[in-house]
Amino acid sequence: MTLTIIAFGSPLWTNSKGFVQVPINSCAGRIPILRQRTGSNNPVQFYEPSKTCETEMNERARKYINALGNVDEREYAFRRQWYLHSILFPFLVHELSCYQHANGVQGAVGEIGVHYGGFFLGIATAALKSEKLFAVDIFDNQELNVDGSGKGNLDIFKANCIELGIPFEDVGIIKNTSTSVNDLELLNKTHGSIRMLSIDGGHTREATCHDMNLGDALLHDGGIIIVDDVGCCRTKTDTWSLGVIDGVHTFFGLDRDLQPFFFAPPKMFFARSAFAAKFRTFLREKFNDFLGFEEATLEFGTAMHASRYTIFDGEVLQLGKIPNESQILANW
Repeated sequence: MTLTIIAFGSPLWTNSKGFVQVPINSCAGRIPILRQRTGSNNPVQFYEPSKTCETEMNERARKYINALGNVDEREYAFRRQWYLHSILFPFLVHELSCYQHANGVQGAVGEIGVHYGGFFLGIATAALKSEKLFAVDIFDNQELNVDGSGKGNLDIFKANCIELGIPFEDVGIIKNTSTSVNDLELLNKTHGSIRMLSIDGGHTREATCHDMNLGDALLHDGGIIIVDDVGCCRTKTDTWSLGVIDGVHTFFGLDRDLQPFFFAPPKMFFARSAFAAKFRTFLREKFNDFLGFEEATLEFGTAMHASRYTIFDGEVLQLGKIPNESQILANW
């Protein structure tokens, strides 16, 4: 299968594998856009709706849930490394993944900035066994961690994968800063387009913009990019996410065929415009009563003006209800 990439900007060059590419820079100045060619030779394939989705998803989801222990007990704090913030996110990842599979969308899944594997494991357990897994992190090369965002550990990450029955040799590892990775290097691990990508690497403007650019280069037409810390966190300075916000804004400084479609602090979900509309409809129709999208209000109870849930040309569904973890498990 040949993956052809159109690069807008200069200089252009073609490598020995036939890729037309412009290097992804640090997002200083004009940001090159790398996009997959559309047409009859488009390698972004839509498969027949998956008949094994429910079986494979449920099998892996059960392992994942069992590994979490009793979610109503606070004593298992170390298990938070599995999914961070809330079990809501892996739950939604599984639901969105099954919707993608049901619509013929398949591809690689993974994360930039895996730490101990927290959110990566939620994505990986939602993958079909035929889908490639990949992870990008500096791990113990902490001298490369210029902004102090995370402190990964390859041994812990490996142990967590093994505990969930994910063969570690099947995970395409890139042990480097993501800003040192270009689309061809990532393609060497994904072996095709990306169905779902989590971005939680460096929190600088340059790193965030680069990582979104990298994901956009290989994203399936029905794929999803999830950016962490877009509006976060309760710390002493409360400025943890400013670099991420700046990087996302910089990325959208050029015309992009991506839209946000869902936000639950601190993660924002993006997709190609056509599929963003489908994902919104899916979430609203299936989970409006559970998550209360139509009930989202300002802190003092008044309805939100459209400007409060529209950004980068996308309508962003927001939570009106935050179910507890027992309720989430009952719906899983």
